[in-house]
Amino acid sequence: MTKKEAALRLQKLRAEIDYHRHNYHVFDRETLSPAALDSLKMELFRLENEYPELITPDSPTQRVAGQPSAKFKKVSHRQPMISLYDSFTREDMLAWEDRNRRFFGQPLSQDYYVEVKLDGLAVSLRYEAGILVQAATRGDGRIGEDVTANVRTIESVPLRLRDLETTDLKSLGLKEPAQSFKNLEVRGEAIMETKTFKKLNQEYAAAGKALLANPRNAVAGSLRQLDPKITASRHLVFYAYDLLLDGKERGEIIETRAQSDKLVNLLGFKTPADNKQCFGLSEVFKQYDKISEKRDRLPYQIDGTVVKFNDLNLWDKMGVVGKHRVI
Repeated sequence: MTKKEAALRLQKLRAEIDYHRHNYHVFDRETLSPAALDSLKMELFRLENEYPELITPDSPTQRVAGQPSAKFKKVSHRQPMISLYDSFTREDMLAWEDRNRRFFGQPLSQDYYVEVKLDGLAVSLRYEAGILVQAATRGDGRIGEDVTANVRTIESVPLRLRDLETTDLKSLGLKEPAQSFKNLEVRGEAIMETKTFKKLNQEYAAAGKALLANPRNAVAGSLRQLDPKITASRHLVFYAYDLLLDGKERGEIIETRAQSDKLVNLLGFKTPADNKQCFGLSEVFKQYDKISEKRDRLPYQIDGTVVKFNDLNLWDKMGVVGKHRVI
């Protein structure tokens, strides 16, 4: 096989492996048997060993690569990762809506977006030219830690963004060219699913190792491992909850949270199935009750729900108070 032929074969292998990985880890859909997929990965690995100069940063073989890190560098977030206000009763929500109305001096849109609040660790992912270049923890909201090597081991995090088709963008009402969605930041939550947490603790107990305290602490500890191979063994999952485009304000191109969720799905990310657009607080309360009723049956732990204005143009107008965003 010539180098040119190898390059073409590697390109095809990476695309095929990524297709099946995306279906399995994002849509929970098996499109190829594990044995067949392992065969493709082995061919990729052997071919890259033969032509190491053809290895690319987004290759499936590079999810766990390099030497263990001695420390984590600090990362300044381009936009602060702000906390959210807590609300404990329906009366709190009605008062929040009333404050917003009085602040603007007029009735506001009652178009809301309800999300499950995953109980994990907030992470920011930076993509340049469609390639994952940096992953950072939330930290104090302004400065986090660079955990890129560890996040690369999370199978539900694409190393390369999926290519968008013109029809995809039109279906979302977006008129920007696909190239506009190559340099961006995706924010979300790294979590450990309940079944993974239980399975790992069973294995640790049998081996006489210290048990994981809870899924949230397990995620934090996993992402701060100096050796990415340990992180990979924890089988974390990433769910997106925000999207920032370079040089653009929220609402400038992507106008709604519902639109943003659909776009990150197309780019290759998971979002919780129970996220829903709701009209008026009465629908919000119904969705909250629905999520609460099946909370114990969800595949992950949550610590509530999040209610946001669906219209992203309102976000900056509502502003930030202290360290909390009013959305």
